[in-house]
Amino acid sequence: MENNASSIAKEDQYIGAFLKNGIIRGITYQIKFLTWATWKMISKENASKWWLGSEVYEARGFHDLVLKYVNDAVDEDGKTSDKKYMYRFVQIKHMACLTGGTKISMHHLLSVEKEQCQYSLLYLFKSYVKMIGKFENITPEQIVDMTVFTNRNIHSSLEFLVPVDNDEIFSFEGKGKRYRFNLDVLRTISNPIIKYLRTISNNETYIWDFLSKLVFAVGQPSEPELEELVVKDMGRVYNTPQIFYNDLFKNVLDWFLILEKNRAPYLTEERVRNQLKKLEDMLLTEKETTTHITADSLTLSNLLLS
Repeated sequence: MENNASSIAKEDQYIGAFLKNGIIRGITYQIKFLTWATWKMISKENASKWWLGSEVYEARGFHDLVLKYVNDAVDEDGKTSDKKYMYRFVQIKHMACLTGGTKISMHHLLSVEKEQCQYSLLYLFKSYVKMIGKFENITPEQIVDMTVFTNRNIHSSLEFLVPVDNDEIFSFEGKGKRYRFNLDVLRTISNPIIKYLRTISNNETYIWDFLSKLVFAVGQPSEPELEELVVKDMGRVYNTPQIFYNDLFKNVLDWFLILEKNRAPYLTEERVRNQLKKLEDMLLTEKETTTHITADSLTLSNLLLS
């Protein structure tokens, strides 16, 4: 669907309200990214058993996406880790301005302003500290990474952030970059970051573990771009990827909205595969049917003639 209202005749437009580009845009962005993560996990070869969560109360700050999976890693002696589950956390932040916009700067990283807390190291570190031992009794060793995912870019002055490779689950080919802190640089240059973090906790292990696992995924696809990229990737598997995307998006949205007595279920591989199988079976049934229209009056040709 065309997203640009300027191409639509004036008589076919109306004055819209803020929600169209406000919170609704952000939630749609989140659901589309959850759909992407679900698809990447379901199509990943030899993936460990996994669970996907969103709006996780005890992970506030990194609550938009929580990926939990069985730890199949082994040490040098061939022994499996005693940490049964590993966790990846993502905060998803969409910038409504799709071109230009303010870049993430030191001001954002040290901000105490509520509207900028998504990029604030103080807010993010506080979230990390509160999460330890509280959310599913998690330990720092079980946290793989914590990602701030946004279509906003970073300012070139943040020289202590260094580029890292794309991620097989959360990255998009040819779009966006990922940055981590260069801990050696942080230890040697004069900067207020460590001082500020110590106001939250003076536990040095927590501070450096947090900084080592924090990832800024910036310049990522905007909300209008996400669907196209997911559909393109699903085209590697399906001849009609748009149909399967629409169904997967709906199922992710249905799951996202489940909340009963403050409890929400994880999205699981079994649930997703069952839903995709239902769609495949339905399409096979439709293929064997001589007609797909149950009411002649609703055929496209008749509608165009009416």
